[in-house]
Parts: sequence; structure tokens; C-alpha cells
Amino acid sequence: MIKKSIFLSLLVCAVIAVLGAYIVARPSDNRDASATGDALIGGAFRLEDMQGKIVTESILHGHYSLVYFGFTYCPDICPATLMHLTHALEQMPEYADQIQPIFITLDPQRDTPEVLRAYQSNFHPSLIMLRGTLEQTKQVADAYKVFYQKEGSGTDYSMNHTGYGYVMDTQGKYITHITHDDDAKTIEATLRNVMVDHKVHQRVP
Repeated sequence: MIKKSIFLSLLVCAVIAVLGAYIVARPSDNRDASATGDALIGGAFRLEDMQGKIVTESILHGHYSLVYFGFTYCPDICPATLMHLTHALEQMPEYADQIQPIFITLDPQRDTPEVLRAYQSNFHPSLIMLRGTLEQTKQVADAYKVFYQKEGSGTDYSMNHTGYGYVMDTQGKYITHITHDDDAKTIEATLRNVMVDHKVHQRVP
């Protein structure tokens, strides 16, 4: 009888342990920085724009930004996300001067300034394209907790990477993010919520 009680006690403990591990490991759907601790996303960087001008994290100051990492040779997710972002911004002309979209390439070897300029012409005209050396790219990707990995060899390779776009406040601090699963309406709603929550007033003409 005692052995049976001990066995049942151990079984209950094991079940509780498994459930506890599941609850801890389960990812949260809450994208708010205050709830998730994701405020550590972001940091210093030194890159260059399509004209070769040096750009630092100060480009994020004074307005809201949406920072997206990708590469121009991406066949589907990157262009789809940028197109959804373009459509979302087109539906928000009242915030045109308050939200700055930024694309940072994870493939600077192929994404030259000329390639970035051609790619940018397909999307929202306010989209800023940035690139850096391999070392600078790793530094900014690490700061934003972006995973990326080169797959393949030669010139015909791909880049496996995290598909998030990070919404940053006027001081360059993380607020929330979009994902590659978000369509234009979802992105628009996310950005509008940010503007309302942070009490950004529309400019009166």
C-alpha cells in the first residue's frame, strides 16, 4: 500500500513537472515589450544608405520606425512583407511623416547600393535601404536578435533569417513587431495602435 502511494505521488509530481515545463516553454502571443521583456531589442549600429552615406542608430530618433531585415534575392517572404507594409502605409497618409520604414540587408555581398536602389523602387517611396560590411551586418542583426544563415555556395545561395519587422519609438526603443504572416490590414492596425497608444497627434494642415 505504501509503495502504491509513493508511486502515485511520484506520478503526480512528474505530471506537474511536465505541465510546468510546457507552460514556461510555450511562446507568448503578446508582442508588447513591457510584457515580454523584448525591450532589449535594438542598439547601436553603423551602416550606409543607398548613396553611401554613413547612417547610425540616430536615424531612428525623432519619429517612429519600422525596421525590417531581409535580402533582395529573397524569392517570396521579403518582397511580400514589404509590399504589405507599402499598402499599409498608403492607407495612413496622415502619419506619413511620423513613421519611417527601414530595410537592412542581411546579404551585403550581393546587395550593393545599385541593387538596393533598384529594389527600393518597387515599394513605398519613403523606404530607406541600409547595408554594411559583413561585420557590421552581424552587429546590427545581433542587436535586434535577428537570426540569419547563408544556405548554399557560390553566387546562387539563399539566406535563412528571422521574418520580423520591429516597430521602434522616437528614441529608437522597441515597442512591438510585425511578422511575415501579417497582411497589410494587420500591419496597418498594429501601426495605428502604436500611434494611438503613444498619443501621437496628427498634423493639422
